[in-house]
Amino acid sequence: MGANLPLIPLICDKAGAALLNGPIKNINALSAVDSSDMLQFLHDLGRRHWVLNQQNPSGYISDIEKLKKIITYTEQYS
Repeated sequence: MGANLPLIPLICDKAGAALLNGPIKNINALSAVDSSDMLQFLHDLGRRHWVLNQQNPSGYISDIEKLKKIITYTEQYS
């Protein structure tokens, strides 16, 4: 993008990419409520050595499920 930095959008809403508009509308955004998207997100971060230091993203399945529950709960009561 403009700063020559990678952009890995993660949407934390069930509406998903439908929330995007403007210049980022056509970006392939990943969804935090989709387990496979979250594994891809963690893989992409790990590949860039930002967070995971090349750990296997599948080790985070239980954390991903907790995040999905939090998002769902928050959407129901907001």
